Amino acid sequence: MGNLGGISLSLRAFNDLGQVTGEAHTATGERHAFLSRNGVVHDLGTLGGNFSTGEDINNNGWVAGTTLRADGSRTAFLYDGSTMRDLGALFPSTTQGFNIGGSFGYAINDAGHVGGTLEINGDRGYHAFVYDTSLHDLNDDQLFTEAKVVRMNSAGQAVGDDNCCWAFLHDGQTSTLVYGSEYDPSVPSTSISTGTPCSPLTASTTWEEAHHWCIATASDTG
Repeated sequence: MGNLGGISLSLRAFNDLGQVTGEAHTATGERHAFLSRNGVVHDLGTLGGNFSTGEDINNNGWVAGTTLRADGSRTAFLYDGSTMRDLGALFPSTTQGFNIGGSFGYAINDAGHVGGTLEINGDRGYHAFVYDTSLHDLNDDQLFTEAKVVRMNSAGQAVGDDNCCWAFLHDGQTSTLVYGSEYDPSVPSTSISTGTPCSPLTASTTWEEAHHWCIATASDTG
């Protein structure tokens, strides 16, 4: 595999066709998202800033990731084979001097739907989102203030987590907490479920195990 003229290249994801995405240094030292097809590495560019990274790729060669705009704000993007689209955000980009209110893209399915997280300017938390033709804040399902989508499938299911204590499954309509940690007082014990779509889960299931099973569910279904 080649590179973008810089000193390093980092892989993030590949599809069933062997196409790869990630980020690489350019000859000028910037880090840009790339798409590698047939051994040729293509620079996906940015939306005006000096950084972008590809996080996931579908079987059409479309890429989801994050980039900087010219003003330094962060936004999730969808590369559709020819154009890098700005997926935007649902909240103001700056408040009280903090550059927040952006979005990050982490997952894409073969329908071109993107999942990720939205920065929130109020409590500086993060809401999971899914993008089809517009952004949908999954916190509308009374999810959690620290959440992100990490994997999606062609059936429209998305799974995510909070990097700590629980995992969730979004079926395209509503979100379900599929595992919550007993040491997280914000999650009621009645929400710690077994026999969910991300089973097998038991009372002794760890958060990491639940997370991995959920990813497998969203990867293999549809």
